[in-house]
Amino acid sequence: MSMTPEYGQLRMEDGSLYQGQYITRVDSNGVSDYVAHGMGRYLHSNGDIFEGQYRDGQRTYGKMVFHTGCTYEGSFDENELPSGQGSYTLSDGRSYKGTFANNRIHGKGVFSKFVHGCDLLTYAGVSLQGEFFSDDSYQSTIAHPQYMQSYNESFTSRAKTFVTSLTCDLEALVSLGPDDTIPN
Repeated sequence: MSMTPEYGQLRMEDGSLYQGQYITRVDSNGVSDYVAHGMGRYLHSNGDIFEGQYRDGQRTYGKMVFHTGCTYEGSFDENELPSGQGSYTLSDGRSYKGTFANNRIHGKGVFSKFVHGCDLLTYAGVSLQGEFFSDDSYQSTIAHPQYMQSYNESFTSRAKTFVTSLTCDLEALVSLGPDDTIPN
């Protein structure tokens, strides 16, 4: 087995292509096997691209650009699933930066541009911050009701303040009449 990484390009049986560092392993029958090890770029046959660090043929850290337009950048576990610190960005711009476990959001993190049911361009910059857990039971019985309660109270309060402020501004504008010195 060669533990000194070589650099090259390897074509896989499924049409995928690997470019980068690799090591050569020879089995007991003398058959050579090439294993990604070090920095490399893997072009999957489905259009996904991974660029980053490999150890013994497995992704450990890097950026995955999916054919759907979504991206993940961060750490991977022994099953090559997002785990540890990372960031995931959807093709529409919504994103999450924080911790992952077993390919799921889990632990502390920040969602950006996460406003359910609203135009993202109108609400750009809105974020939700806190702890996120992957357990379905926790999500449905504890997290979702708590989120809805706090979001609804906060939203209602801010909406009332905004409407009151807007109403006062409009009343003042109407009572003073139009000001020809201010452009439309």
